Amino acid sequence: MEPITQGSDEWLALRAGKVTASNADKVMMAKTTAGYQGYLTQLSLERIFGRPVETFKSKAMERGTELEDTARMRYMLETRNNVDEAFFVPHPDIMAGASPDGYVGTEGLVEFKCPLAHNHYHVLKNGTVPNTYKWQVAMQQWITGRQWTDFVSFSDEFPPNAALAIIRVERDEEMIADLEDKVVRFLEEVERTVQFIQEYKAK
Repeated sequence: MEPITQGSDEWLALRAGKVTASNADKVMMAKTTAGYQGYLTQLSLERIFGRPVETFKSKAMERGTELEDTARMRYMLETRNNVDEAFFVPHPDIMAGASPDGYVGTEGLVEFKCPLAHNHYHVLKNGTVPNTYKWQVAMQQWITGRQWTDFVSFSDEFPPNAALAIIRVERDEEMIADLEDKVVRFLEEVERTVQFIQEYKAK
């Protein structure tokens, strides 16, 4: 099968109904939260419809996507690392997968974020990966088998010395084991939801 470019219609269709790394944080939420329930509904409907369900994309998210190429170039200049293009990687046994932003060498990944200015500042200040993205990084490592990730935050609004932050995240087997368990349980709940819809009869 030919590699499928991220963001394309084919890429969206390939991900439909699967737990993906970019939504791993929702799987790790409490079951009663809106994030968990919303993602459960989304995947269940994608299984029923056989296609992606539209989700909201803000202007900030669109701007972040537009800046990713610049972030990639800045990262390569700063680290002298080559970044090889990555595509959607499905798990061989369960309905899950990941789309890393790139491969670095034989053991590394890179994940680019181009957040709003105040969020980039917090990455600079704290020197840690924001909680929103920790599980995304872990799931990408789990699915690809890679050993580390360079998490990159970039903002073109900051002065050149502070526009780029790079945080190395080493593979954490305990974290990955916890994630794998939660993903499997989540997928079981998706199956039950799909069965409920398929078997529903109006009273």
